[in-house]
Amino acid sequence: MVFPFLGCAQDLTTIGQDQPVKITGGFSANQVFYAANGLENRRDPYNYFLGANINLDVYGLNLPFSFTYSNQESSFRQPFNQFSLNPSYKWITGHFGYASMSFSDYSLNGHIFEGAGLDLSPADKWEVNVMYGRLQRATPGDSSQQLAATYKRIGYGLKVKYGTSKDFVAMSLFRSGDDIASMSNEPSYEEVLPEENLVTSIRFSKSLFKKLNVKGEYAISMLTRDQQAEKAPSEAWWPTFILPHRTSSSVYDAYNVEINFAEKKYGIGLRYEQVGADYETHGAYYFNNNFNNLTLQSHFKLLRGKANTQMRLGVQSDNIDNNKMSSTQRWVGSLNINYRPSKLVDLGIGYSNFTSYTNVDRTYLDLSYLSPYDRLDTLNYSQVSQQANLNFNYSLGPKGEVQRSLMFQMQFMESHDIQGNNAQPGSSNVYAISGGFRQSVKPTNFSFNALINLQHNGSLNNNTVVLGPSFMVSKLFFERQFRTSASIAYNLVNASSINSNEAQNKDGRTLNFRLNGHYKLLKKHDFRLTLITVHRSGNTSGQQGNGELTGTLGYNFSF
Repeated sequence: MVFPFLGCAQDLTTIGQDQPVKITGGFSANQVFYAANGLENRRDPYNYFLGANINLDVYGLNLPFSFTYSNQESSFRQPFNQFSLNPSYKWITGHFGYASMSFSDYSLNGHIFEGAGLDLSPADKWEVNVMYGRLQRATPGDSSQQLAATYKRIGYGLKVKYGTSKDFVAMSLFRSGDDIASMSNEPSYEEVLPEENLVTSIRFSKSLFKKLNVKGEYAISMLTRDQQAEKAPSEAWWPTFILPHRTSSSVYDAYNVEINFAEKKYGIGLRYEQVGADYETHGAYYFNNNFNNLTLQSHFKLLRGKANTQMRLGVQSDNIDNNKMSSTQRWVGSLNINYRPSKLVDLGIGYSNFTSYTNVDRTYLDLSYLSPYDRLDTLNYSQVSQQANLNFNYSLGPKGEVQRSLMFQMQFMESHDIQGNNAQPGSSNVYAISGGFRQSVKPTNFSFNALINLQHNGSLNNNTVVLGPSFMVSKLFFERQFRTSASIAYNLVNASSINSNEAQNKDGRTLNFRLNGHYKLLKKHDFRLTLITVHRSGNTSGQQGNGELTGTLGYNFSF
């Protein structure tokens, strides 16, 4: 999803109140102006982004509605222009338009759909969730960007849960399929087959002796990779009335079970998880499969509660069906420590080599990106296989009218690009170090930051090093109603690459300036203005250099 659509559960049990009609909500309009010198435009000269959320309350019947709209709709794989309506009455909550629901980690898990859903809680311990909608729209594909064509995909599901938050049993069914007629006749850079998927899941949780808890889940995914394949005989248990069995159909399973013991100052647990080879679900954007994990997890407090520690340690194996030429086994773990020996010192350390999916910027975009809308398409995922961080803050004296502090940060991340559903070979390593000084003066509403940044991005054939200082000042005016800030960053850039067995090394410089203003009028009107300039010079950006200017003008109204 590009913009989070607005919506929440509303209570309609107050029908008959004195005030018959009440309208609340908000509206936002943002315009982005862009110009470039010395290079081709990286975006349109003008774009606009509109959004609104309106809550209509008629005798307690609360109907929230929201939408987003932009002239940049065509540039995203997922729809930008969205709306949602989420009414509720007593134990019934509806989701209409664009929504997301979660049944299970192995089934429907946060995938956005356009359609309808219901959350029902008719009795004290009963919960029922249903959904129907379009999971994916048909797209023609783009060979220049290696984007395969996609079919229109429709899904529906049901989940039933009985129990409390700690003692429950939940069962779910999720069915999805591609519309064969929706595929464009235009050729795609790779063959795409219409799929069907049926996932069933059962989850449970049980508390024993107050401090002990056992929980787990088992899921089966029946996947047909080509709806056009011939039908084939199936086992007696295969639900052919829901999902026809074909020569391209297969079944996969996934499960986990864990036991946890918790005290006030510590807790310990054991978890086992196994996901079958080629296990997939249409209810999640990306899914890791063909592995098993056995992990020990714990949390505890040390040094009279000044140090909080969370730890996971285990063994992960792949090739569980022995269908690969080789198998691997590795130690996996995560560690997070937060230590605060006094009110002046705060130290945080973290490490994890569990696989996750996220948006990763492998260039110094944080230093030179032009607007908040540059990176909206959240389907540009990367697979993160290892990350670590260290954060240190030291206050130079107790809190008062003038506050000063020193800060230091280190980050490391190893990731892989995702194309389709597959991680591409070769990893990208990002190292980032920053340190600086911060001062704020409360009586004058003034603050100042000074930082030095070092970032190294490395991959198989490319390496980029960025080094430079940045400064920022901010000031509040008119009884804190007008917020202003200005920042400048100067960076030396060294980029080296190896192409066709020929090494290249380029040096350059980047100067980035930002100016921000935010004015709040009568508590209901927000005006925002942002100006950003980026100038690049040196042989990393051509002999003449280049520059970009972006202005963002925004208005928000709440009522």
